[in-house]
Amino acid sequence: MRLARLFTDAEFSTDAEFSNTIVYPPWMVPTALIFGGGLVLLTAYAVRRDESEIGLWTLVAASLLASPVAWHHYLVLLGPGILLLLARGRTALALLLLALQFIPTQWVGLWANDGTVTVTLMLTLYLYSLVAHWIAFLTHNEKPAKETAAPCTDQSVSAE
Repeated sequence: MRLARLFTDAEFSTDAEFSNTIVYPPWMVPTALIFGGGLVLLTAYAVRRDESEIGLWTLVAASLLASPVAWHHYLVLLGPGILLLLARGRTALALLLLALQFIPTQWVGLWANDGTVTVTLMLTLYLYSLVAHWIAFLTHNEKPAKETAAPCTDQSVSAE
């Protein structure tokens, strides 16, 4: 039996051996719920005093990661955060995240008929894309520049 069988959906077959998943621990669903909720709470704690306005988009990315169903169509919700990164001068990172949004839905069809571990990892590409968005927004630590008074260069004012 191949290792990839642990990560794939059950094949519908008349044979009882292949009609059920191999591993389904009963503690997996509560663990996933705790992990997802913890991810959102950790993100909310990390961005609680965010002054660069990217904290909202970090929370959106975290909530998409915590969601049990996050389709690729939901990546469009992170678009304003990418625009904010562009406005803040992080062009290379913003273009990388924008490129991840252009991966077509046919990506899954390219890998559908093979059962290797590599294929299984390729089928979860949208998860990696969400993780990249979350990390990019979470690590954006630009502090707003403090306004400093410019020295007066007006020559018409004489010092007496």
